Amino acid sequence: MVSRLKTQKRTAFSSQRILDMICDEEGKEMIQALVKAHQDVSIYENVLQRLSCESGFTVNERAEMAMVLLVTAGCTANVSRAASQVIEAPRDQRDMNSETETVVPIHPGDELLLASNTRFIVLEGIPKR
Repeated sequence: MVSRLKTQKRTAFSSQRILDMICDEEGKEMIQALVKAHQDVSIYENVLQRLSCESGFTVNERAEMAMVLLVTAGCTANVSRAASQVIEAPRDQRDMNSETETVVPIHPGDELLLASNTRFIVLEGIPKR
């Protein structure tokens, strides 16, 4: 969603604008909806406050995390789950980035066995089933 907002032709949003939209007055409608869903909005507001001024992440990262919070809260009406998603997202991203993939050259005729036990034969540099 963040990517879509950033690439709109007529009204492209910056990461800061997306963050402001979710954390400021425009984002109050979600808080009202969560109150109606009998959720403790103090958790949601706390996460928003931290995202709006957190210096440990770039504005791009904070905009992404704010969108995760907004969408998860909106889809689940569960503030704890939404906050957990925001907390886990950077950790998951760091874990993914810290793993170094082994690069192995493949050649026509090579057979690949993937984790799903699906075998592929490489034909002209493109894996084929």
